[in-house]
Amino acid sequence: MFIYVNIKGEILKRKQTKNYPSTKSYQNNPNKKQFKKIIDLVENLIDKHEKILVCRGDLLAHNLPDHKDIQALIRKIKNHYGSDYYACAWTCEDSSEHGKQGKHYHLALFLNGHKFKSDYTHMEEILRWWTKRTGLKGSVSRFNKSKGDKNSVGLLRRSDTEKFEDVIYGLSYLCKTSQKQNST
Repeated sequence: MFIYVNIKGEILKRKQTKNYPSTKSYQNNPNKKQFKKIIDLVENLIDKHEKILVCRGDLLAHNLPDHKDIQALIRKIKNHYGSDYYACAWTCEDSSEHGKQGKHYHLALFLNGHKFKSDYTHMEEILRWWTKRTGLKGSVSRFNKSKGDKNSVGLLRRSDTEKFEDVIYGLSYLCKTSQKQNST
C-alpha cells in the first residue's frame, strides 16, 4: 500500500503494486522498460496534480518519412495549452503487414483536470491540427463498455484507485513491442 499526505494534510491511499493491469497485446509482446516509464509518469503526475485529464488518440502516418510531424504537433499542443499541458506519451506502429491501417501513432496527453473535462473535445481539436499539417486522419480513443473496455480516458482523480488502474491498463497498449518503430 502506498500512503501519502496531500497538500491539505489529508491522508490518501493508493494501491501501488508490481502487478499493474495490462492489455493482452502488451502481455503478448511486452516492453517492460517502457511500461515502467509510463507507470512512473502517471504516478508522478498524480502526485503533483489532484486531477488529470487523460486524452488518447490514433493518428495515421502513411508515407511520413520520420517523426518530425508528431514532434511538431506536440510542440503545438505545448504552446496551445501552456501550463495546463502536463505531459504526453506516444508510440509509432506499422501494422501494414497485418492488413490493417499501416503506419500510425498512438498519442496520450495529460492535461489540467481542474480546467478541462472533455478528453474527446481536446483530442478532436488536436486531430484537426494533425489533418491540417499532414493531410491524414485520426481517431479519438473512446471507452466502449459493451466491448468490455476499461475506461482509460477522461478525468483521473488522485484518490480514484480504480480509474488509476484503468488508465495504466489503457496505456499499457502503447508499450507492446509488436509493430513498433521508434517511440517516446
